[in-house]
Amino acid sequence: MRILTPMKMAIFTVCWLLLAQGCGSGASTQVGSESTFDIEESGDVVISVTDAEGDFVSYTVDVVSLVMERNNGDTVETLPLNTRVDFNELTQLSELFTIATVPVGNYTRIVMRLDYSNADILIEGADGSAEVVQLVDEAGNTLQLLDVEVLLEEKDAIRVVPNLVCWLALDFDLNASNTIDLQTIPATVTVSPYLVAMPEFEPHRAHRLRGLLDAVDQIESSITIAVRPFTHRTGEFGSFTFNTMDATLFEINGEAYEGAEGLRVLAELSQGTPLIAQGEVNESTLIANTVLAGDSVPWTDSDTLRGVVTKREGNILSLYSAHIEFRDGRRSFRGAYTVELGDNTVVTALGADRAQLSIQSISIGQGIVVSGALRDDKVMDASEGRVRMLVSRLAGRVLESQPLVVELRSISNVNPARLDFSGTGGIASEDSDPEFYEIDTSRMMLDSFEHGEAVGVRGYVNDFGMAPDDFNALGVRDLKSDMRAAMLKVLWADAGTALPFSNITPDRIDLDLSVARIILELPGHRKISPEQLALVPALKQGALYAISIRGSDRVSLYRDFSDLVEALVGHLDSGDILHHVNAKGGYNSSSEVLNAWRIRFVFDQVSK
Repeated sequence: MRILTPMKMAIFTVCWLLLAQGCGSGASTQVGSESTFDIEESGDVVISVTDAEGDFVSYTVDVVSLVMERNNGDTVETLPLNTRVDFNELTQLSELFTIATVPVGNYTRIVMRLDYSNADILIEGADGSAEVVQLVDEAGNTLQLLDVEVLLEEKDAIRVVPNLVCWLALDFDLNASNTIDLQTIPATVTVSPYLVAMPEFEPHRAHRLRGLLDAVDQIESSITIAVRPFTHRTGEFGSFTFNTMDATLFEINGEAYEGAEGLRVLAELSQGTPLIAQGEVNESTLIANTVLAGDSVPWTDSDTLRGVVTKREGNILSLYSAHIEFRDGRRSFRGAYTVELGDNTVVTALGADRAQLSIQSISIGQGIVVSGALRDDKVMDASEGRVRMLVSRLAGRVLESQPLVVELRSISNVNPARLDFSGTGGIASEDSDPEFYEIDTSRMMLDSFEHGEAVGVRGYVNDFGMAPDDFNALGVRDLKSDMRAAMLKVLWADAGTALPFSNITPDRIDLDLSVARIILELPGHRKISPEQLALVPALKQGALYAISIRGSDRVSLYRDFSDLVEALVGHLDSGDILHHVNAKGGYNSSSEVLNAWRIRFVFDQVSK
């Protein structure tokens, strides 16, 4: 595989993996736009986009086009409209991007055009506000329009065949793609984007689908929608059919339903009703866990605000990291924000009886989506509007197992030091304490956890004024076994190192950290710097390892860890210098081992 970057204004390092010899089947898709070729001699390509976490509150760029080229030179554009994407929004899920019907054949060239000229890339300042950054490439040039060409060897071609669906997942890694220098004013972000493409959707990641209702099949428990990704309200991005199950939770025009009853109510709505679904892919079929429809979709008929409640005084909420999505599709980061509630505010939450909810259900640390009237740049009046409570996620360290009590590390991705828990208890002495955060797990069978163990919990914050308990759990997981939990950066300064490993075998790499700078971020945004660390392969579908050369278009990809090790040894034996390593995986603190499912080694090439 060879990757080219023809634009001299920037060097765009891309990693594109397409190992499938043909496209998989099992999903149901239909053509959503007119074609100029014989429909019987075509196949569907279902494209999703996601990313891995980075240190940004917004990372918004324009994807201008995505062109696929057959080995005979014929080309087809798969993206009907310029699409503005905030990759920071996709750190926990992927979004169905477009469904393209393309002629059959072997596709050996792909061109993605990205426009950074109007990028909205912000980092969090010391006071929690958003700070604008200066964007440059590795050569220090200002970023603008980038054409990224991917040339595939024939053996790696995308093979489109009739009546089969090809799944293509694009994974943009913010952590590996950007280096932030806080010593400059404004801060400088050096961009060397790292994109992974896989011929399947990740089975362990949530997938979101947005669009307009087309049809409901109650017998097959399926829903078909006209896809409208991200902020698009119009355009032809194809149509897609997904399945539901008995446990699927629906919220339709503010009312909660489940399973077949939700499908029945949905079938009574008119075509073109806004709809958002989220679920997981199982054997190439997307099965929805949740479905929002009608005016339960945030952008239906009003401006909406999304953020985390940090303080409450009476009916006045203070929000952190607030984003506004305007009804015309525009999106803006506003940081701190105020929301005014009233007796007529409608409160909903997936899986909850609306009759049991009120404005008192909204408490500190709860993620919310608010629809109302914007009074000015810092206030939204929701006294006649709607608040939808989001399933919140917290990370903590176990203090007691039965009942579950944790030292809170983060909640809704917010450091608890930013939260004012005043008023969360019936009296001041009962206010939530992040150092002794009490969780109600009565609705589940809970394994016993050891003291000090890292856990993640999803659920809803308890009603304001009703602590303890502080949080009502829907699920609990052991974070040390979460293969997506830890993020690693190891840097050997500008000079790099010719001796980065203390030991290397086909199934293990021991890093020499004696002169390296290491950042290992664990669940709850806790960062540590271990004195020693080993990388081993993760037993996880979709594991991918890469070696790239700074200032070059050369990228090598490996599914097999032993092949990676062989290539690393070859680079070092040739005299190449390792500059830095990025990795993701599950970290075991007792053995100081990272079970890595993504690793990128970046070399300075000395050998020719």
